[in-house]
Amino acid sequence: MGKNHCLIAAAGAGKTTYIIDRAIDNIKECQNTKVLIITLTIKNQDNIKERINNLPIHIAKRIRVSGWYQFLLKYIIRPYKGDVIPDLYHQNVSMLWSDANQTIEHGNYHIKRYAAEDIKTKYLHNNKIYKNYLSEFATECIEKNPHSCMKRLNRIFTHIFIDESQDMAGFDFDVIKALFISNIPVTIVGDPRQHTYVSNNLRKYKKYKGRIEEFIEEKINTKRKEIVKIDYTTLNASHRCGKEICRVASLVHNEFPPTQTCECVKCKQERLKYKNGQCGVYFVSSDNLYDFIIEYAPIALTHNVNIHIHPSLKRMNMGESKGLGMTSCIIYPTKPMIEFIKSGKELAPLEKSKLYVAITRATHIVGILVPKDFDSNFFAIPKWSKI
Repeated sequence: MGKNHCLIAAAGAGKTTYIIDRAIDNIKECQNTKVLIITLTIKNQDNIKERINNLPIHIAKRIRVSGWYQFLLKYIIRPYKGDVIPDLYHQNVSMLWSDANQTIEHGNYHIKRYAAEDIKTKYLHNNKIYKNYLSEFATECIEKNPHSCMKRLNRIFTHIFIDESQDMAGFDFDVIKALFISNIPVTIVGDPRQHTYVSNNLRKYKKYKGRIEEFIEEKINTKRKEIVKIDYTTLNASHRCGKEICRVASLVHNEFPPTQTCECVKCKQERLKYKNGQCGVYFVSSDNLYDFIIEYAPIALTHNVNIHIHPSLKRMNMGESKGLGMTSCIIYPTKPMIEFIKSGKELAPLEKSKLYVAITRATHIVGILVPKDFDSNFFAIPKWSKI
């Protein structure tokens, strides 16, 4: 079996649990193992750290958790920064949380200009590296030290796991490629269907945003050698969503294999705890909304905070709900989402991902708010009415 793996996961399939379990397996197999788990969002970092803190101390102490930006700074940029910009040999650098080439003066953003050869002005503002350029700077560090950088990482960690890979972009892919072709075993997990955030907004590798598996197939693997094994099946069963929710969610991203519902005894028993296992996705018209709220007490999922919702509902933004689960929800779709749901009309990738995230938050009941006379030829789901 190869040392590198990329797993494409469905919503609710247990991506983070899988990573932690594999990390534990690695440690049990070899007492000298020390693994690194990298993830993008602070929320997920906290989630992983909390789970690791509940492990036996002899295992927990061998697992390190890092954000992506922290990883780039600590393990790639700071040891080799002077090889890219000699003035930095004896200076500390950190990250500037603003877009590349923008400076803030008196509360206003100003576009920063620089000559092509002036890399110090390009990358830095007061010894802080622009967030957008962090992975590009790291790539330059690797190119200046192609062997020592990866050897150093391999001395520190015996396996690297990367979560939320669907949100990688730009030069992130070059860093990931360097990891894959090194001697360090790397496991990367993500769900391209939940691409609602991006680590940077540079145009490099624009076609691969949210599609790490396509980058691997076209830029890393070759006809002669499969450097990374791409796996679409191991994490394709949702522990969260029932069959009908999985069926409808699969319509949103039908370019992927349909998401399956986990049929293990534990998952089946969990589903039976709510209204005897009732599960469904429904169109809910405005005249039935109040009765739907009374029946299911759903969470409202909206595209942004400016959407007017029923006053009795609690709100959550679609993108921010990623990774969370709830018993029931009512989705307030945007106009483009309505057109997509009605006829399958092309929907912008970001909105499509947000719709997929929204549909897959609930374990049992999903309502989609629609006009009274709404009819769909694309989403074959029933209209909800009080019995």
